Amino acid sequence: MYVGGYYGNTSEREMMLEIMNNGPIVCSYEPPYDLFNYSSGVYHEVDEAEYIKKGMSKPEWQQVDHSNLCVGWGTNEKGVKYWIVQNTWGKDWGDNGRILFKRGSDVGGIESIAVRADPYILRKENNTWVKVEPDYGTDINNLS
Repeated sequence: MYVGGYYGNTSEREMMLEIMNNGPIVCSYEPPYDLFNYSSGVYHEVDEAEYIKKGMSKPEWQQVDHSNLCVGWGTNEKGVKYWIVQNTWGKDWGDNGRILFKRGSDVGGIESIAVRADPYILRKENNTWVKVEPDYGTDINNLS
């Protein structure tokens, strides 16, 4: 289900509310070409001309659609707002597998299309999958 109710209606506020009320959400974006070089701090897109002007060679990169788990948000000591995003490239990439995307600037479209999941548990009974209704009074250790 799209955060914000429908495709393209995602906003910074809606993402924050969804994470606060229901936990992590999936955010999709077009990875900027310099994303592979991220290691720490709040990431923001670097214009290709600016990147080259600083004497850095452009890494080989073919842009593809990419999705990650947005697990929270924050503000650093300089007042820069960010999203906490768990990437899928392993803990050796970025900051222990995470990246802080600048919040409120729609980096790579990250604030344009976010989705949430409404998980449920299935149990097989007599060769048929049956949805298990939540019982919040049940001890999680006694689930079967």
